[in-house]
Amino acid sequence: AQWIEHCLETVGNTEGAAEHYGDSDELRMRISTALAETIWALNIEWEPDVIDDNDKRWDSDKLGRLERSRLLVEVAKCLVSAGVISLDLAKERLDADFLEQISAIPSAVAFTRKYIRLNTTLNFKQTKYNLISEQNEGFAKLVVLIQGAMAAVAPHQLTSDLLNAVDSGSFSRDNGSVVMQALRTLDGLQQRVRMLIDDIMRLVGIFNIDPNRVLDIIIDCFISSVRFYWPFYLALLDASPWCRRPSESPKIAQLVGWKMQFYAGESVSAFKFLDELSTVAALLISHGLIQLADLYPMLSPSRNEDMSREFDEWCSELKNKRPQSGGNSLAEMGGLEE
Repeated sequence: AQWIEHCLETVGNTEGAAEHYGDSDELRMRISTALAETIWALNIEWEPDVIDDNDKRWDSDKLGRLERSRLLVEVAKCLVSAGVISLDLAKERLDADFLEQISAIPSAVAFTRKYIRLNTTLNFKQTKYNLISEQNEGFAKLVVLIQGAMAAVAPHQLTSDLLNAVDSGSFSRDNGSVVMQALRTLDGLQQRVRMLIDDIMRLVGIFNIDPNRVLDIIIDCFISSVRFYWPFYLALLDASPWCRRPSESPKIAQLVGWKMQFYAGESVSAFKFLDELSTVAALLISHGLIQLADLYPMLSPSRNEDMSREFDEWCSELKNKRPQSGGNSLAEMGGLEE
């Protein structure tokens, strides 16, 4: 009883100690945590089940452990009821059986079952979007929304503002891409990008569309408009939820790599699209939004032998394209008469 009163007095009078240790609330939390962990350790040490019931040599020690365990339950019950140890902290640090003994939970079995279910849901259950519940209207509105925000920005004005920001700003290459640092200083562009991201998030919620497919559509729009609007899409991806600092985004790299694998096996008509996709990948890599290491495993050819063969074929093709004549026509002409 004296120890309990001392604990109550210590936790209640933290103002004087707070001058030395800092915030009084933080100090009170540290004391409560230390008490809970001490009770947990003593409960394990004095657990009566540790002793073999058939061994009579430990009868006296078993009785002592049972008495100490009973006193520990009473102490913990007083500390929790008095608020010295909060109920949430007790559930976090103490065992389920002990929590049932101090009346912190109604049933240890139900508490353990609920804990396992919650832990499984948080750590092992995947969040899958039901494609049946997706509405095509959401994707149509998404494309219109992106194209409308992009069309509101004049490409020549955007490029001019970007060049002026790069020339006038004191950017360091140690902090990443100079172009990305300059894009983040364009207030008008950043405001438009933030508004677009907010509208996209609303579409995701209203029409129940998969955020990964939303990112895929944004990259497709980027590919189709990379020639004139690449600064707009770099700023959009940089400020998007898929690309947080550190800015490299493996998810964006995976989508770009998958598109490269898909179009590499298509017919000649897909080569133009593949060139634009390669331009997008180069922009994302050079400006630090994705890493080449994340994209490299999905590039082809995947083996070094195939790469060497491709290089030899390329060199042979260049040699065959050279002119067959032995010398330069101008060099073969005689000197001009005076």
